Amino acid sequence: MTESPPSSPKGRNATDSSRRPSLSALDTSREQSSASGDETTPSPTKSSSFSKGSALSAFIGHPKHRRKPSGGKSISSIFVPRSERAPSIGSVGSDVSGQHRSDSEPAPPWPVSEDTSTPATPATPATELAASSTISSAPRPPSTFSIDDAGTPTNGFVEEEFLIARLEEQKRSQTPQPEGSKKASYWPTAYLQSSFQAMRDSFTASEAKGGADGKSEDGEGEEQLDWDFWGKVMNDYENVARKHPRTFTKKLQHGIPDAIRGMIWQLMCKGKSPELEAQYANLLTRTSIHEKIIQRDLARTFPKHERFAEPGGPGQESLFNIIKAYSLYDPEIGYCQGIAFIVGALLLNMPDEEAFCVLVRLMKDYNLRELYTPQMTGLQMRLYQYDKLVEELFPSVHKHLEQQDIKSTMYASQWFMTMFAYRFPLDIVFRIMDIVFAEGVDSMLRFALALIKRNVDHIITLDFEAGLEFLKNGLFDVYGGSVAALIVDASGVRVTKHRLDKLGAEFTDMMRKASPEAKEVQRLEIDNRRLMETVRRMEAEFEQLNREHIELANKLLETRVARDEKADQVDRLRMEVERAAEEKELARKEAEVAVKEEMDRLAVKNLELTKKNADLVDEVAVLNDVLRDTKTRFAECENERGELQRKWNGLRKALG
Repeated sequence: MTESPPSSPKGRNATDSSRRPSLSALDTSREQSSASGDETTPSPTKSSSFSKGSALSAFIGHPKHRRKPSGGKSISSIFVPRSERAPSIGSVGSDVSGQHRSDSEPAPPWPVSEDTSTPATPATPATELAASSTISSAPRPPSTFSIDDAGTPTNGFVEEEFLIARLEEQKRSQTPQPEGSKKASYWPTAYLQSSFQAMRDSFTASEAKGGADGKSEDGEGEEQLDWDFWGKVMNDYENVARKHPRTFTKKLQHGIPDAIRGMIWQLMCKGKSPELEAQYANLLTRTSIHEKIIQRDLARTFPKHERFAEPGGPGQESLFNIIKAYSLYDPEIGYCQGIAFIVGALLLNMPDEEAFCVLVRLMKDYNLRELYTPQMTGLQMRLYQYDKLVEELFPSVHKHLEQQDIKSTMYASQWFMTMFAYRFPLDIVFRIMDIVFAEGVDSMLRFALALIKRNVDHIITLDFEAGLEFLKNGLFDVYGGSVAALIVDASGVRVTKHRLDKLGAEFTDMMRKASPEAKEVQRLEIDNRRLMETVRRMEAEFEQLNREHIELANKLLETRVARDEKADQVDRLRMEVERAAEEKELARKEAEVAVKEEMDRLAVKNLELTKKNADLVDEVAVLNDVLRDTKTRFAECENERGELQRKWNGLRKALG
């Protein structure tokens, strides 16, 4: 049974999932579409399911409203009006803006602002073509907040380095296209392109009627959605990213527009997969051993967001389905609570089956699953890189945290395992994920370092408790809600890909040479985490038993009240019988017989009530015994935890 998107997604970031149909009959490769501008592109399938929550959804989902390629026209010729149409991105001698140039000329960037602290002024197609011939690609001022593999300042454009590295990694790991697809747009990509064009047509029609204005929000305000730029990205993402990485990175830093964010994410990670969607539908019919734990954690995932707040609602149901399906898809990982936050962010931008496909791509192609393995090797490596970079870039912070005995495992683990979604506002999470999809999970380190950099002066004044609380919950307060300012700070962190790879190699070598004592400490840490989870689970069970005990106590009280009422009723009946005996002396015998029968009946009732009361007393006694046993087990767990803590402290002292 396939799971369709909720009929009325809530929140402004859920718009994409209600506007686009679900892919149900497309081909099964992950190859990106060809950039050729003169080949015929197959039209998207008409047998697609979509939600019915809005008029826009119905407009896009209905087959007759879809723009279909025909007569040898490529997708790129459909995206731009004929009067403004430029040569295809993939054609020789053309730059991305459509301006013809010779092979020896450098490609001019799109007209965007060099100041990353404010959004770029939107460019119309006409002004874009004109500006592309006059605006030079002036280099940025040298950055002093940069570090190469030798630990010295450097000036390179690190975002572009990570972007190109991600493209190369994706190219190495991609599977071959299906036979015969080399000269045509690959089906999943063509589907995304068709969905993009349908949404563009809808926004254009709405603007013409004075309705929707096609605006995109970022941390500082709103900016007109640049359909031409994102259309070129949708038409040939890899070519745009490789030939114009600086321009693409700047656009990415300003934020992918909410209306098309889900499509662009899928395009960048090659997440659209009919094969995976079919597998997801099959996994939904199976049962996972993690279902009980997943259900328990649903209420803790974005509890204040309206889409996930309702217990058992469509939002929580979608969360449960995807997490359960992934626990079956990847049994080694199974379930980890951090996965739920990533799934929640995906669901706010795309339907269920697409969110599952993108989650699989993140885990497999972006190597995110290493953060959730039982040994958590990927998380340990990420924290090692983070600790080393903090020590190199912010020695005062590193020294202060060491003095206060604050470890990165106490506060930074949740950043990397949830892509900052555990505590940070969703606006920040989406913008971070925009960059992660383009540059890889290494980019999360830049955001972590940017947060530390902006708060250096405050962190070094805090003691252990205040410092740990601030690192967990207060780092973003200094930005005053400005997402753009955080993006600017993160882009200013110049940590090279080579430096991160070198730190990763150091960590791998260190783990290989780790002493038995260090391995024992690591084992004890894992055991301690498991024991803490057991304690947490037992506390939840105790709370459940306590609630049941209160319910039984209330029922007992109600039974006692009912018994007293019955006793009063018996007294009233006796008085009535006595008055009847006085008034009807002549009918005394008949009255005595009637009274005796009534008394026998009441006696039987009273006996039944007494027996029922005794049974309830026995049940209360049994519950009290269970409660005592639970308290005893809880105390034993506490003693065991204390013993382990003492052993841990002893090991720490022994290890210096």
